[in-house]
Amino acid sequence: GRIMELQGLSPTGQPVYYETHNLDAAYSVGTEQLWSGGLLGLNLNGLGMKVGEWDGGAVRLSHQEFGGRVTQADNAGTISNHATHVAGTMIASGVQAQAHGMAPQALVDAYDWNSDDAEMAAAAANGLLISNHSYGTVTGWAWGDWAHPGTSEWHWFGEPSVSTTEDWGFGAYSYGPFWWDSIAVDAPYYLIVKSAGNDRNDSYSGTHQVWNNGWTSSTASRDPDGGADGYDCIGYNGNAKNILTVGAVNDVPGGYSAPGDVTMSSFSGWGPTDDGRIKPDLVANGVGLYSSLGGGDASYGSYSGTSMSSPSTSGSLLLLQEYHGALHGSYMRAATLKALVIHTADEAGANPGPDYAFGWGLLNTARAATHLANITGGDSLLEGSLNDGSTYTLPVYLDGQHPLRATLAWTDYTGTPYSNQLNPTSPRLVNDLDLRLMGNGGIFMPYVLDPANPAAAATTGDNVRDNVEQVYLAAPAAGWYTLQVSHKGNLAGGNQAFSLILSRGGDPGTTCLSGISSLPY
Repeated sequence: GRIMELQGLSPTGQPVYYETHNLDAAYSVGTEQLWSGGLLGLNLNGLGMKVGEWDGGAVRLSHQEFGGRVTQADNAGTISNHATHVAGTMIASGVQAQAHGMAPQALVDAYDWNSDDAEMAAAAANGLLISNHSYGTVTGWAWGDWAHPGTSEWHWFGEPSVSTTEDWGFGAYSYGPFWWDSIAVDAPYYLIVKSAGNDRNDSYSGTHQVWNNGWTSSTASRDPDGGADGYDCIGYNGNAKNILTVGAVNDVPGGYSAPGDVTMSSFSGWGPTDDGRIKPDLVANGVGLYSSLGGGDASYGSYSGTSMSSPSTSGSLLLLQEYHGALHGSYMRAATLKALVIHTADEAGANPGPDYAFGWGLLNTARAATHLANITGGDSLLEGSLNDGSTYTLPVYLDGQHPLRATLAWTDYTGTPYSNQLNPTSPRLVNDLDLRLMGNGGIFMPYVLDPANPAAAATTGDNVRDNVEQVYLAAPAAGWYTLQVSHKGNLAGGNQAFSLILSRGGDPGTTCLSGISSLPY
């Protein structure tokens, strides 16, 4: 199902290519609980909702799983198995039960990946809420026939003048993520969902092709993608700040009960970004997903890859927007939706908190929907705006019987992009907001990771890298606390919209809202 296509040339003349990166998936992330007949009784199926799909070809519109609900919105030519599989993962009706999509009555506007930036901006301006992108720029080691059409062999896509061992595109905040962040800033309700890529552990030790004013045979020794430890192997657009980057784990067939239930795939891309930000953001099932294929109207097959975990996430998030719309008559900002699914994710990995392999954990659509339903029962969802020089405070009573979790996210302005630089570490964060919990004689800080020691457990401290912050207290003492959102320096644009998700249990009548204009639900 892998597809590749030439997109242009790098500043050094090297060709730039894109490459492409189901019922068990729903059970793994709890999405089936939202469907008609599901455990939550919500009857959410995506009716009237639309998701965008950019991929490496055309979707087979006549497939029996789609029922006329997919529109090819551009003039894409050849029907693609990959694009059809991705569409089915999001919206297949379940003619074959195992191919049931996440939002089985939703609509898809499908595009190929040519002119994706302009098409995404136009679709977002027309109200698109979520789009899926199961592809990325070829980075590091790749098997194909670029040098000798018709004869496949190993190629290395790094720039030897920058590094002979590591492709600088891994972890980079290049012009691709810059443009996607710009699109997100201009469309605050539009969330781009992107596969983390399948590069980890790709390597070769023999004769291969490398670009040097043309493809040239080389026997040079180069690192595996991700190096010896597997970290720093998410390429280009997957490193954008304002998107949701999704990694791939194995199926969780019996449902989640403990972190050990979530096992990493052999290929999923790991962070950090060059500036140390947490990527991927989340993980979902991406191994052996059964879905529609493009070979015929009743064609099906199983694929693996972050290309599969991304659309299962996109379709699931569409149901959360549908539910929020039903509850409140409006949709969540993209930063709110991102904060919500990070806040409610299942813990994964060897240590509590985020990491650079599983991100913030395994998507749990059911818990996210339950949070939306429980706003009057101790949970909160707030959308606000912080003016330059101001501070937002929220008095919170904790009963001493429940943990506290608070998650802050915001759509940040574009950072300064770069190219042909290896691992520059200066932060790409523009507006640095800070989340703190104060009370019981202390100040409780958000999670932080150490990019210099990517396998180390998360600690707490001042996060100067990410536009997502989370404070967690497993067993806080009873009493009144103050949750505070502030900022460093001057805010670009003079203000910064933010989204805050809070879970604390206890008496819902004892949380007060104060400070700025905000929308509690």
